[in-house]
Amino acid sequence: MAHSFFYEEALKGDPRDLETSKTQQAFTLLTLLTKPGDRVALRCWCGFGSPSLNSGAWGRLRRHCEKSSEEPRDALERLLGGRLRIPQTGALVGRYRELKDLVAQLEGLTGYDLLDALFPASEEWAEGLRVLAPHGNGFSAQDLLEALRSAITQPEMPTDVDYVRVMSLHKAKGLSADLVIVAGCVEGLIPATPDQHTSPVERNRMLEEQRRLFYVAITRTRWILVLSSVTRLPRSDAYRMRARVAHGGATVASMFSNELGSSWPRAESGQAWLRRLGVTV
Repeated sequence: MAHSFFYEEALKGDPRDLETSKTQQAFTLLTLLTKPGDRVALRCWCGFGSPSLNSGAWGRLRRHCEKSSEEPRDALERLLGGRLRIPQTGALVGRYRELKDLVAQLEGLTGYDLLDALFPASEEWAEGLRVLAPHGNGFSAQDLLEALRSAITQPEMPTDVDYVRVMSLHKAKGLSADLVIVAGCVEGLIPATPDQHTSPVERNRMLEEQRRLFYVAITRTRWILVLSSVTRLPRSDAYRMRARVAHGGATVASMFSNELGSSWPRAESGQAWLRRLGVTV
């Protein structure tokens, strides 16, 4: 028996589609209600509903901010007010205008009024987050955000169990097991492929953080560690997952695997490994 601890599924959806990303939009709106200058949340908000996530327009805004040392939110405020001009950023301005209107409607709301405004009880997509809200009717927007973030990213993890635990690398810290399998050890997944507009400094920071998480994962085992990957992926699946593939759909092994040293066991197929363990396949 297996149990999944991927509570991030509560925020599932395609950000390119406004209809299927309502949960993501509502959570992002809550974040910006409490933290107006949150760059990640603002970037997400400005990309919702666009096939390209408005990456080109955001890249132009970002280059302006890097040169002027201006915060993206301040630059958007000036663009909205006509005090700044950056070509081909109209989509960002439109999304920012909508954000300001929604924040104005939510400001001052607390408790169930806030919860219903963000995650309506009548909407099926909101059910997964409504059940994670604080108890009582006196919570603030900050209280709601902290409760949701804690429940989604840091749920209480059982230690002594008689089933398989399926989780992200982030949630493995502090746990141990006789057998640990780290799946998806291919370039683009572990480590993940950064956005094309990510600066070199941020790329390095992201890579080091993912390397740290990988180390956490491989040190959770007491007896057996398996680093699993696939050798081929259909290009459509590879594109969706942002996995790196060579000609013919062959995947590229994770750079982290190559950093484990010369004493690391050679790679073998899953079927060969199971046969060596005496498992019939």
